Amino acid sequence: MTMPDATFTIRNPEAVMQTRTRLASRLAGFRHNRKGVAAVEFAMLLPFILLVYFGTVETTQAVMASRKATIAARTIADLVAQQANGTSLTDAQANEVLSSASSIMSPFASTKLAVTVSSINIATNATTGIVEAKPIWTLTANGGVARPCQVLTSVSNTTTPTSTNLPSGIYTPGPVVVADVVFTYQPTFGSSLLNTQTGLSGVLTSRHTVYIRPRASSVAIPYSGSQATQCP
Repeated sequence: MTMPDATFTIRNPEAVMQTRTRLASRLAGFRHNRKGVAAVEFAMLLPFILLVYFGTVETTQAVMASRKATIAARTIADLVAQQANGTSLTDAQANEVLSSASSIMSPFASTKLAVTVSSINIATNATTGIVEAKPIWTLTANGGVARPCQVLTSVSNTTTPTSTNLPSGIYTPGPVVVADVVFTYQPTFGSSLLNTQTGLSGVLTSRHTVYIRPRASSVAIPYSGSQATQCP
Protein backbone atom coordinates (compact mmCIF):
# COMPACT_ATOMS: atom_id res chain seq x y z
CA MET A 1 0.00 0.00 0.00
CA THR A 2 1.45 3.35 -1.03
CA MET A 3 0.83 6.43 1.10
CA PRO A 4 0.10 9.60 -0.85
CA ASP A 5 2.63 12.40 -0.59
CA ALA A 6 1.70 15.00 2.03
CA THR A 7 1.17 18.43 0.58
CA PHE A 8 1.16 21.59 2.72
CA THR A 9 -0.46 24.66 1.44
CA ILE A 10 0.27 28.09 2.89
CA ARG A 11 -2.96 29.95 2.71
CA ASN A 12 -1.48 33.38 3.55
CA PRO A 13 2.16 33.56 2.42
CA GLU A 14 2.25 37.32 2.84
CA ALA A 15 1.47 37.05 6.57
CA VAL A 16 4.22 34.47 6.98
CA MET A 17 6.72 36.72 5.26
CA GLN A 18 5.71 39.64 7.44
CA THR A 19 6.17 37.52 10.57
CA ARG A 20 9.60 36.44 9.40
CA THR A 21 10.52 40.02 8.61
CA ARG A 22 9.42 41.25 12.02
CA LEU A 23 11.32 38.43 13.76
CA ALA A 24 14.48 39.15 11.78
CA SER A 25 14.15 42.85 12.56
CA ARG A 26 13.79 42.16 16.29
CA LEU A 27 16.80 39.85 16.27
CA ALA A 28 18.87 42.43 14.47
CA GLY A 29 17.73 45.09 16.91
CA PHE A 30 18.60 42.85 19.85
CA ARG A 31 22.09 42.28 18.44
CA HIS A 32 22.74 46.01 18.16
CA ASN A 33 21.01 46.96 21.43
CA ARG A 34 23.51 48.43 23.92
CA LYS A 35 21.09 48.92 26.79
CA GLY A 36 22.33 47.26 30.01
CA VAL A 37 25.94 46.92 28.84
CA ALA A 38 27.17 49.09 31.72
CA ALA A 39 25.25 46.99 34.24
CA VAL A 40 26.72 43.77 32.85
CA GLU A 41 30.25 45.18 32.87
CA PHE A 42 29.79 46.43 36.42
CA ALA A 43 28.55 43.00 37.55
CA MET A 44 31.65 41.41 36.01
CA LEU A 45 34.02 43.92 37.63
CA LEU A 46 32.31 44.06 41.03
CA PRO A 47 34.14 41.06 42.58
CA PHE A 48 37.51 42.51 41.57
CA ILE A 49 36.54 45.97 42.86
CA LEU A 50 35.46 44.53 46.21
CA LEU A 51 38.66 42.48 46.41
CA VAL A 52 40.81 45.56 45.84
CA TYR A 53 38.77 47.63 48.30
CA PHE A 54 38.79 45.15 51.17
CA GLY A 55 42.42 44.26 50.45
CA THR A 56 43.38 47.92 50.74
CA VAL A 57 41.42 48.28 53.98
CA GLU A 58 43.00 45.20 55.55
CA THR A 59 46.50 46.16 54.42
CA THR A 60 46.08 49.61 55.95
CA GLN A 61 44.82 48.09 59.20
CA ALA A 62 47.71 45.61 59.33
CA VAL A 63 50.29 48.36 58.75
CA MET A 64 48.66 50.49 61.45
CA ALA A 65 48.70 47.59 63.92
CA SER A 66 52.37 46.88 63.17
CA ARG A 67 53.22 50.54 63.69
CA LYS A 68 51.41 50.60 67.02
CA ALA A 69 53.24 47.44 68.10
CA THR A 70 56.57 49.14 67.34
CA ILE A 71 55.58 52.13 69.46
CA ALA A 72 54.39 49.82 72.24
CA ALA A 73 57.73 47.99 72.31
CA ARG A 74 59.68 51.24 72.51
CA THR A 75 57.37 52.61 75.22
CA ILE A 76 57.72 49.49 77.37
CA ALA A 77 61.51 49.52 77.18
CA ASP A 78 61.69 53.29 77.70
CA LEU A 79 59.46 53.31 80.79
CA VAL A 80 61.44 50.52 82.44
CA ALA A 81 64.71 52.24 81.53
CA GLN A 82 63.59 55.37 83.43
CA GLN A 83 63.76 53.53 86.78
CA ALA A 84 65.72 55.56 89.31
CA ASN A 85 69.22 54.42 90.22
CA GLY A 86 69.25 51.88 93.04
CA THR A 87 65.48 51.27 93.01
CA SER A 88 63.70 48.09 91.97
CA LEU A 89 60.80 47.78 89.56
CA THR A 90 57.64 46.71 91.41
CA ASP A 91 54.62 44.70 90.29
CA ALA A 92 52.49 47.86 90.36
CA GLN A 93 54.94 49.70 88.13
CA ALA A 94 55.16 46.73 85.77
CA ASN A 95 51.36 46.66 85.48
CA GLU A 96 51.37 50.36 84.62
CA VAL A 97 53.94 49.72 81.90
CA LEU A 98 51.84 46.92 80.41
CA SER A 99 48.72 49.07 80.70
CA SER A 100 50.40 51.82 78.69
CA ALA A 101 51.11 49.29 75.94
CA SER A 102 47.44 48.31 75.91
CA SER A 103 46.42 51.95 75.53
CA ILE A 104 48.82 52.38 72.62
CA MET A 105 47.40 49.35 70.79
CA SER A 106 43.82 50.64 70.97
CA PRO A 107 41.53 50.05 69.08
CA PHE A 108 43.30 46.74 68.40
CA ALA A 109 42.95 44.01 71.02
CA SER A 110 45.83 44.22 73.50
CA THR A 111 45.39 40.52 74.25
CA LYS A 112 46.92 39.84 70.83
CA LEU A 113 50.12 41.62 71.92
CA ALA A 114 52.59 39.13 73.43
CA VAL A 115 55.12 41.02 75.58
CA THR A 116 58.53 40.14 76.99
CA VAL A 117 60.63 42.71 78.85
CA SER A 118 64.01 41.86 80.38
CA SER A 119 66.69 43.56 82.40
CA ILE A 120 70.05 42.34 81.09
CA ASN A 121 73.53 42.88 82.41
CA ILE A 122 76.48 42.87 80.01
CA ALA A 123 79.83 42.33 81.69
CA THR A 124 83.29 40.89 81.06
CA ASN A 125 83.77 37.39 82.43
CA ALA A 126 86.64 37.62 84.93
CA THR A 127 87.83 34.10 84.07
CA THR A 128 87.59 34.05 80.28
CA GLY A 129 87.82 37.76 79.55
CA ILE A 130 84.83 37.42 77.19
CA VAL A 131 82.02 39.96 77.27
CA GLU A 132 78.82 38.11 78.20
CA ALA A 133 75.16 39.11 78.45
CA LYS A 134 72.82 37.50 80.97
CA PRO A 135 69.24 38.35 82.04
CA ILE A 136 68.64 39.56 85.59
CA TRP A 137 64.88 39.11 85.35
CA THR A 138 62.21 38.65 82.66
CA LEU A 139 58.57 39.69 82.69
CA THR A 140 56.04 38.30 80.21
CA ALA A 141 52.40 38.97 79.33
CA ASN A 142 49.86 37.49 76.90
CA GLY A 143 52.04 34.54 75.97
CA GLY A 144 55.38 36.31 75.65
CA VAL A 145 58.46 34.03 75.60
CA ALA A 146 60.66 34.53 78.67
CA ARG A 147 64.40 34.88 78.23
CA PRO A 148 66.16 31.95 79.92
CA CYS A 149 68.53 32.49 82.86
CA GLN A 150 71.65 31.78 80.84
CA VAL A 151 74.40 33.51 78.93
CA LEU A 152 72.86 34.84 75.73
CA THR A 153 74.35 34.11 72.34
CA SER A 154 76.04 36.98 70.54
CA VAL A 155 74.80 37.20 66.94
CA SER A 156 75.19 39.61 64.06
CA ASN A 157 73.06 42.73 64.07
CA THR A 158 71.06 41.43 61.09
CA THR A 159 70.08 38.14 62.76
CA THR A 160 66.44 37.79 63.76
CA PRO A 161 66.10 38.43 67.52
CA THR A 162 65.10 35.48 69.71
CA SER A 163 64.82 34.90 73.44
CA THR A 164 68.33 33.41 73.56
CA ASN A 165 70.39 35.85 71.51
CA LEU A 166 71.55 39.44 71.54
CA PRO A 167 73.03 41.50 68.67
CA SER A 168 76.77 41.99 68.91
CA GLY A 169 76.36 45.72 68.36
CA ILE A 170 75.19 46.30 71.93
CA TYR A 171 77.87 44.18 73.63
CA THR A 172 79.27 47.09 75.61
CA PRO A 173 79.61 46.38 79.36
CA GLY A 174 76.68 47.81 81.27
CA PRO A 175 72.93 47.29 81.76
CA VAL A 176 70.34 47.20 78.99
CA VAL A 177 66.56 46.85 78.90
CA VAL A 178 65.11 44.71 76.11
CA ALA A 179 61.46 44.69 75.09
CA ASP A 180 60.12 42.07 72.66
CA VAL A 181 56.56 42.27 71.34
CA VAL A 182 54.70 40.05 68.90
CA PHE A 183 51.34 41.21 67.59
CA THR A 184 48.98 38.86 65.81
CA TYR A 185 46.56 40.60 63.45
CA GLN A 186 43.60 38.67 62.09
CA PRO A 187 41.92 40.33 59.09
CA THR A 188 38.20 40.99 59.44
CA PHE A 189 37.56 39.94 55.84
CA GLY A 190 38.93 36.89 54.10
CA SER A 191 40.90 35.22 56.89
CA SER A 192 38.68 32.12 56.93
CA LEU A 193 38.76 31.90 53.12
CA LEU A 194 42.53 32.29 53.15
CA ASN A 195 42.81 29.51 55.69
CA THR A 196 40.54 27.03 53.90
CA GLN A 197 41.68 27.71 50.33
CA THR A 198 45.44 28.09 50.79
CA GLY A 199 46.18 26.35 54.07
CA LEU A 200 47.71 29.54 55.47
CA SER A 201 46.95 30.64 59.02
CA GLY A 202 44.92 33.62 57.88
CA VAL A 203 46.72 35.94 60.33
CA LEU A 204 49.56 38.45 60.04
CA THR A 205 52.29 38.45 62.68
CA SER A 206 54.63 41.38 63.34
CA ARG A 207 57.65 41.16 65.66
CA HIS A 208 59.53 44.08 67.20
CA THR A 209 62.50 44.24 69.58
CA VAL A 210 63.84 47.40 71.23
CA TYR A 211 67.08 47.81 73.21
CA ILE A 212 67.49 50.81 75.56
CA ARG A 213 70.19 51.63 78.08
CA PRO A 214 68.87 52.68 81.53
CA ARG A 215 68.73 56.46 81.77
CA ALA A 216 69.35 56.89 85.49
CA SER A 217 70.96 53.63 86.55
CA SER A 218 74.52 52.45 86.10
CA VAL A 219 73.63 48.87 87.04
CA ALA A 220 71.02 46.43 85.77
CA ILE A 221 67.58 47.42 87.05
CA PRO A 222 66.40 44.91 89.69
CA TYR A 223 62.84 43.64 90.21
CA SER A 224 61.24 43.37 93.64
CA GLY A 225 57.85 41.89 92.71
CA SER A 226 56.63 38.37 92.11
CA GLN A 227 55.40 38.61 88.52
CA ALA A 228 58.83 38.41 86.88
CA THR A 229 61.12 35.42 86.56
CA GLN A 230 64.21 36.19 88.65
CA CYS A 231 67.59 34.86 87.55
CA PRO A 232 70.21 33.87 90.15
